[in-house]
Amino acid sequence: QDPDPVLSHTMLALLWLGFSCLAHAEFNFDAPCPDGWKDRGSGECEAPLSYFGPCSTLNAVQDLDVNSKRRFSEICHVEWPQMSGCKPDFAGFPCPKGWRTFGTGVCEAPTTYIGDCLMKSPAVSDDFKSEFATSCNAAWPCTKMCDQEDFRQECPTGWVKIDGVCSA
Repeated sequence: QDPDPVLSHTMLALLWLGFSCLAHAEFNFDAPCPDGWKDRGSGECEAPLSYFGPCSTLNAVQDLDVNSKRRFSEICHVEWPQMSGCKPDFAGFPCPKGWRTFGTGVCEAPTTYIGDCLMKSPAVSDDFKSEFATSCNAAWPCTKMCDQEDFRQECPTGWVKIDGVCSA
């Protein structure tokens, strides 16, 4: 009997998501706090002033296991520090991690900023952002390796199509 084409497509989509996204998600869940959050001691982490997620700005997350930290990431819209370097997402984010934007292209540093640059600065172009990130010790969020909402691509990110078949 031939497999159900709708079910097959759904399973392929789920596999695509699992392998293409998770293979590139290398986060350091051994870090005590999410990226940009301050370790307050006694197991608590405090969000930066720029955090506007759905969770409290003070959370006890340091003793959570890896799966619980992943769930916290999903629910609270935060990430743990990345294990390896990444491509900065200048197009998707107007300001560096932890910095506030005023919607006018001006970024304001958090009070914890340590660097040689101004506490307020315009971020006008990708070239400027790249130079600013390097010169000012101000990292941008990473580009996502896959777009979970876009199934229009023929193959998952990083895969190639050979003889009509996607291959990793």
